[in-house]
Amino acid sequence: MSGAYLDPFTVSILDYYGNLVSTSDETITLSIDNKDCSLQGTTVETAVGGLFSFDSLVIICPPPGSTNITVTSEFNPDQLNTAFNTIEIKILVIFRDCMIGEKLVSNQCIECPEGEVLLTWDNQNQCSSCPDDAQCPGGSVI
Repeated sequence: MSGAYLDPFTVSILDYYGNLVSTSDETITLSIDNKDCSLQGTTVETAVGGLFSFDSLVIICPPPGSTNITVTSEFNPDQLNTAFNTIEIKILVIFRDCMIGEKLVSNQCIECPEGEVLLTWDNQNQCSSCPDDAQCPGGSVI
């Protein structure tokens, strides 16, 4: 993938015993570490009943590539009975290269539209017009 909407997801903080830390004033921030990639949408959420809900996020990265999504939360250490006041988790996201039938547009692999075709992938990655005597529904299909 080179760019995609992320499915909605929820983050929760659990204590040592696996119990939900119910807080209403803590925030979680999402960030990425690859300057060539972008994370779009609401990247900071405040807890509601101990849950942090993220939706409508889009991540775009030039293919092939990768980035870490870092989930960071700062909280009152007394709530977790610990000396630490920051939790940081990194999630590796890997982006595939464009495939046959896709062209690279604004760092995203986009399927060739109906009436066009791309049968080989190269650095020029331009879709070609469908031959006169063929039907091309898009991508690499003739």
